[in-house]
Amino acid sequence: MSDGIPAIPVFVSYSHRNNDEQKLLCESLRTLPGVSLELWTDRDMLPGDVWEQQIDAALGRAQLAVLIVTTEFLNSRYVMTKELPRLLQRHREASVRVVPIIARSCTWNLQPWLADLQVLPTGGTPIWRDSSTSVADTLNDVAQAINRVLTSSPTALGASGSQSIPASLAERAGARLSPVAGALDALAELNTANAVTPAIAAFRDDFRNAQLNIALVTHYKRLHDELHTIHTRYYRQLVDNARWFPDEPSVCRAFVAVHADLQASVVELKRIEGHAPPSAGAANWIRTVDQACTLLATANATFTPGPLQDAIAALGRVLRQEPGRLDINMNSAARDMNVRRVVRALRAVHGAMQRTDSNVRLIEDFLAGVDQLEALEREWSELVDLHRRWEEVESTLRLIDESIRALEGGLIGDPLAELRTQFSFLSGAVSKLMMSDGGDWLDALRGVHEKLDAALLHGDEGGSRNHYMSFRSLLGRRFENLDTELKNLCRDMASLGRRFDRLGA
Repeated sequence: MSDGIPAIPVFVSYSHRNNDEQKLLCESLRTLPGVSLELWTDRDMLPGDVWEQQIDAALGRAQLAVLIVTTEFLNSRYVMTKELPRLLQRHREASVRVVPIIARSCTWNLQPWLADLQVLPTGGTPIWRDSSTSVADTLNDVAQAINRVLTSSPTALGASGSQSIPASLAERAGARLSPVAGALDALAELNTANAVTPAIAAFRDDFRNAQLNIALVTHYKRLHDELHTIHTRYYRQLVDNARWFPDEPSVCRAFVAVHADLQASVVELKRIEGHAPPSAGAANWIRTVDQACTLLATANATFTPGPLQDAIAALGRVLRQEPGRLDINMNSAARDMNVRRVVRALRAVHGAMQRTDSNVRLIEDFLAGVDQLEALEREWSELVDLHRRWEEVESTLRLIDESIRALEGGLIGDPLAELRTQFSFLSGAVSKLMMSDGGDWLDALRGVHEKLDAALLHGDEGGSRNHYMSFRSLLGRRFENLDTELKNLCRDMASLGRRFDRLGA
């Protein structure tokens, strides 16, 4: 508290490798008049503190979160897997305002989670970018922009209405799990009625098949998510900076961090594979990712570019082939779940119930749950189909990304040839998706699409590349949201399966 002004808790998320930038930014924020800020960084912890508990507590009470975005920040596994997901969830719930600050040049514009957030400085120009720019002036501009956020309105610290992310299909489905769970509980109570037992036995067989396929979908989804992490956080950085290795010391240091995070991903992939359902195919490509990790370690130890190029090539082969294959397997298992058959079996159980003297309330609860499960099945089908079509778009985006990197590496001549070739197909696929998908983000996508189309038509190389990056970021954000929705839906369906186990299957 300062001069009677309540202190605003601020959580500062950053990489320890950017401690100097963090200090300068926090010093600028402490000079703001008319507000009292309780700035928290992990440097505020005392000897003996349980560090993860302290971070969780600070995350929980923060009203404003400042993200100091750099390459090191984007490569921090703890930030990306622990801090950021919780902050973004609270941002969606309008309980914290998240402000990303682009501190140093990095691939921030390719990060899907940043598509819905306004960054500072305006336009995303890094604060620390070259000797000709006054860092102090830019820090002052950033501090003033944050001051406007803090003083504009009493609700400014929540996610604004225009930026809030609407409830997903999976979130709406999750809210309806309670009636379905109630139906299974009612079924457990009625299981002793002789007239109902045969119908329940038939239902049990159908649901057991659905459970096996839920496990398969969940397994393929986890592998798909880890590959997405490898592609967006590690592979892109290796490709983008390979030409500077080993001459640029900062790139060498960054690649050491990439190796550590890639190694953690290999461990996670092996853990997922170790818990694979019996009917899941072997993910032999994990060995290729492991070999790429070993090659990267060799490159870092010997400062030789040969093993680095081999590592990039190995990862590239996996990332071009396996996400699409996993998506095919995931969709096949999703279709084989046949939730409609489960619903029909449950309705047969309901018919048997009505012919008994079962408790009327239990029968009503059961029927309400069956109706909700049927609605859940319709949403499941819609989500799986959307995910399949978005994966096709994502595959095309990966091809374009490769061509742009080849251009920057001097491997191809015409900077717009591949983009022009692929954009025609991409436009058609995205246009169809925009007709079946929904959300405010579509308006932004249409605007960027028009700008990209015009830049390509007029041969504007710089404009084409910039608009493509924005276009790709918006599409990537939507695909990531669908990934999250499907993951949540798999979790919800699996929770119903555990309820079913109480019936003594």
